[in-house]
This record gives sequence, C-alpha cells and structure tokens, in this order.
Amino acid sequence: MCIKTIMGEYLSKNYKKSDFPQMYKDLTIDDKINIFVDRVKWWQLDVADKIINGYIDEVGREIPKIPDSNFATLSVVLSYFEMIGKYCEGYTDKSKARHYFTKGFLIISKMMGWGGSLPITDEEVTNIKEIVEENLNTEQEREGLEKINIAQFNMRGLNEETGNILYEEARCCLYHTGITSRKIRFGDFAETFVMISVSGDRNFVIFNINPSTLPNKLLKHLQLYEEQLRNEQNVDMRKNFEKRFDYNIIGKKEE
Repeated sequence: MCIKTIMGEYLSKNYKKSDFPQMYKDLTIDDKINIFVDRVKWWQLDVADKIINGYIDEVGREIPKIPDSNFATLSVVLSYFEMIGKYCEGYTDKSKARHYFTKGFLIISKMMGWGGSLPITDEEVTNIKEIVEENLNTEQEREGLEKINIAQFNMRGLNEETGNILYEEARCCLYHTGITSRKIRFGDFAETFVMISVSGDRNFVIFNINPSTLPNKLLKHLQLYEEQLRNEQNVDMRKNFEKRFDYNIIGKKEE
C-alpha cells in the first residue's frame, strides 16, 4: 500500500506525503519516528502549551494565553498518556483505554522522576488546608480540620492509584461531561501533579494539577522517548513502537 493513499496531504506539521513517495512497507523506522514526533509535538503538545502559557510569534509579538483555558489544555494533553502506553506496549487493537492510560502514566512518571515523597512549604500547607476545607461537607468534618496538623497532609508520590484517579476524575469526566470531577483541583504548586489525602480517611483524596506546566513536562518526555527510540539497542521498544505505528496508519495487527 502506498502511503499517499491512506493519508492526507500533510502527515505532520513538517512532513508531507510527497516526502515519502515509496511504498508504506518501505518506510524506515527513522521515517516513522520523525512523523510521529513531529505530529505529536507540533499538532498537540506545543498547541496546548500556547493555549495555557501564550507564546512569541514569528515576528516577535507576545501572544497571551487564552483565559480560562485549564480545561481545554487538559482535554488536549490527557490523551498523551494512553497513547504512550499503547506505543510502549505495542498494542495493536482498540479499547482498553483505562489500562493503557494508567500504564502510560506510570511509564511517563518513572521516566520523568515524578514519584517519591514531595516536600511542602508553609505556604503550600496553607493552600492545602484551604482546599481541604472547601471540600469538607459537614460541620463535624470542619471541626475535625482544626485537629489536623501538617504531618497529616500526605503529599504522596505518584502510583497506579494516581493514574486511575486522573483517568476517572479528569480524562473521563472531561470527555463525557466537559468538566473534571470535584476531586480535581487546579493550583500553581511547583509539582505538576500533587495527590492530597488526609491520614486515616481513604475516601478523602484531592488531586491537584498545574495545567500550565503539564504541556512542557510532556514535551520533555516526548524528547526523551524519541532519544530512546533512536537508540538501536532498545530493540523491544523500537519493535513495539513500529507495531503500534503500523496499526494506527493502516490497521495492521500483529501476526
């Protein structure tokens, strides 16, 4: 099958179908990496960064961020986690969104060093208490807040539970209702993701996201993933990438 019969004029921002006149099966893995990275970088993550942070245009003008763009930014970037999970595993089928979203989140977290305990400043503790107080439902709970000391705020490292919360309360809620659940909060903590829980209360979890830093963090991950893909010693990673790429382009499943 010729690649020009299955794609539009542009394969990505900087690559056209005319750049690859050969048969699809003759594309090199470097061709595929170039198309994939160029597409995700310039048509997804860079766009999200411009939405939430603004940018300097080609003639030097400062273009401001779009107001009230937290939800839109998340809508653009959250698909990245599931996509990475499927590319890293070489998944050649549909469905299993939760599984691969969580898998991708863990892969990215590990590569980016998002796990582990997180230090908190006095200012952040004050902000956390305000967030917690806003989410307490009864007077009894509000009275209990006074008894909670700093050590009882647990800002945990990221894990599978974190990925599931992000999938359910952000990705799915945005997809189906246009807004995240009440467990998702936006804040300007230094860390992009912070999961806040009150000791002894498994049901009380708040997930704080800083949308303004997320696109750049994922752009950095994309860069690291590209470097790994170009390393010929990463045989399995490259093989899985090609499986998923081929499936996405022509629906080719693993034999």
